[in-house]
Amino acid sequence: MLCIFSFIYYIVTPPYIYPESPPDWLSDKDFVFPARTYLSASGSGKSLKDARNDALSQIAVYFNSTVSVNKKTKSSIKENNSSIKKTRQTSSEISVLAESDLKLVLFTEAFLDEKNGDYFICAYINKKEACKVYSAELSAGISDAENILTQAKKHFSFSSRGRLLNALKKLENLESTVNKLRLLNSENAEVQTAKILNLKNASKTELEKSKSKMSFSFKIENDEEERISIVLQEILEEQGFTCSPNSPFLIKGYIKTTNAENSVGVFVKPRISLKVLDLKNGGNAIASYSKSYGKWGHANLEGALNKALFEVEKDLRLHFMEIFQ
Repeated sequence: MLCIFSFIYYIVTPPYIYPESPPDWLSDKDFVFPARTYLSASGSGKSLKDARNDALSQIAVYFNSTVSVNKKTKSSIKENNSSIKKTRQTSSEISVLAESDLKLVLFTEAFLDEKNGDYFICAYINKKEACKVYSAELSAGISDAENILTQAKKHFSFSSRGRLLNALKKLENLESTVNKLRLLNSENAEVQTAKILNLKNASKTELEKSKSKMSFSFKIENDEEERISIVLQEILEEQGFTCSPNSPFLIKGYIKTTNAENSVGVFVKPRISLKVLDLKNGGNAIASYSKSYGKWGHANLEGALNKALFEVEKDLRLHFMEIFQ
């Protein structure tokens, strides 16, 4: 007879033991975490999670972060032969929606007031360490933007404009990091702010200069009335570009439609495909824009076609310039 023995092992984790006496920071937080060295906030709650969230939400306020408190209320009624018992419970759930990077936050050991059932904890950030992190982030971002600007000045191309636009977006994003740094080290923040502002202005100047280097012509198939060509020209000229024959950049493509007819009327489904060709460099395609649209109907073909082309024109005005980004 074959006997199979199985053993089940249980790993018992000892309960967390909270300090018996209140910690020093509970009575004098600023002495334990002096403001010249730390950003700190103490939190409390009916659970350890609530206490941590309370402390974290106060730290987030330092960075102008968004903090929301969601309160949930539950009600119940129990009835028996002798009485009706009503209960009502309210619980708070703190959601910290921080735009700032709060990974640098550390927590003290928690304290439990067993008499009242309250938990206490302190969250803190070492200013010196946080400055190092934010300064490194700013240095890397500023260096990237400087390289992009230098390359654009040396050798401008169609893609240079897109890179300059991306550099501007990154510089704008760095402004939030500067605001964090300003809270910790205002002098360093002002230096970084000046660098970012100078780079933004230089990038915008270079973008304006680029417009004089980019002139466009058009060759659109099935555009007998030149509706698409005219719209493209208006879009580009509104942005400060020039359009003329024999330009270094050619926007080439087609507008096609699929037609269907039934007892209700005529339906037209348009499709457009455009490419930007760099005629100075072998006519290579350097950007493209293609899209298929829905069906547009009317009592006759001319009316349906006009409605369909109007939608194409509207789409181009909204999205065509995205190929420059």
